[in-house]
Amino acid sequence: MYNLEESIAQWRRQMLAAGINAPVPLEELESHLREDLERQRGSGLSAQQAFEMAVARIGQATALKHEFNKTKRTDMINHNRMYFAALAALTVCNAISTALLLYWLAAVGGQLGNLSPRLLPWMTALSCAYTLAMIVTLLARQLRPQTGRRMTRFLNWALLPVFPCGTVIGSYGLLKVDKKTA
Repeated sequence: MYNLEESIAQWRRQMLAAGINAPVPLEELESHLREDLERQRGSGLSAQQAFEMAVARIGQATALKHEFNKTKRTDMINHNRMYFAALAALTVCNAISTALLLYWLAAVGGQLGNLSPRLLPWMTALSCAYTLAMIVTLLARQLRPQTGRRMTRFLNWALLPVFPCGTVIGSYGLLKVDKKTA
């Protein structure tokens, strides 16, 4: 004699073995399975036929696991894209400010606002170093993701003292991006 509850328990074990082990999605899937079973039984199918049909409609464990993973990857990709765009914008702004500092040093020289003329070359060098570090990190994230992740973590820590934009981007990278990609 066919045991429907045993078949449901076995289906549940297959879901757990496939990696769908979070309680909420698993309970929701089982609820959908049971609802579909009732509909199939109401149309005159046997318990075994109804179960097979309901499982076929919901999908196999590996396919469901793949769908759950796509959702997780979508979240990660969104954080990576947002971080990449923010870092690229900061890189462009920093490159422009470096170019302006270099122009000031070469063409005008002298004091810039309240800054000492001796401080300008150091500021320009630091700005240039940040720009190069950001460009290399952006390229590494695209060309060699594993290396890019390590470089991103280092760059995020280096950006924290660059108030305000660098602090925001560095914090975001450490809290969201590195947590998702580490």
